[in-house]
Amino acid sequence: MSADRTWSQLVIARRFSADTAVAGERPVSFAELIGLADSAAGWLDQAGVRAGTAVPALLTTSPLALALVVAGSCTQRPIAPLGPRLTPRELAGCIDDLGAPLLLAEPEFAEQARAAADRAGRRLLMVPSLGPGGRRLQPEARPDAIAAILHTSGTTGAPKQVPVRQDRLAARVEVSSRLMGVGPDCVYASGSPFYHCLLY
Repeated sequence: MSADRTWSQLVIARRFSADTAVAGERPVSFAELIGLADSAAGWLDQAGVRAGTAVPALLTTSPLALALVVAGSCTQRPIAPLGPRLTPRELAGCIDDLGAPLLLAEPEFAEQARAAADRAGRRLLMVPSLGPGGRRLQPEARPDAIAAILHTSGTTGAPKQVPVRQDRLAARVEVSSRLMGVGPDCVYASGSPFYHCLLY
């Protein structure tokens, strides 16, 4: 990998690979994941989410959640996955710290998300079921662009945001893959992909 590759370039480049990721209970090919990311980017457009907006979201580790992270990283709308174990007060604090005008949530977190959005005075958008999109999602090419925003666990106080740059995440993928010997025909499992992003 060259030093100027971004994480979203690595992901999009795998569009035609035979590799799969397992999100939740089912495997999803990179072609399917990127098709969902295409659709998610279109949905963010229709919802009026502007480029440069951090997007807090209560998400599982479903294929659609991973697709939203890819879509956000490619369209300058970095997704900030928030832990569903956080209280509405903690979630509202994260939303306020991001300066985000909205909160996304998957349906299973509707009640908690509504309480957090109301507390923060923000708009709530429920993530719909999406199929593959028809456009060609382009990867973010700027190495210093933000791919995603993670949060600390908050065990020593309020959760704190950690912006993750495209080039830093790409470098982490390369180093972690090399150190662990992860390559074609390998299986890597993580219980917390939003905190140990090795999707590539």
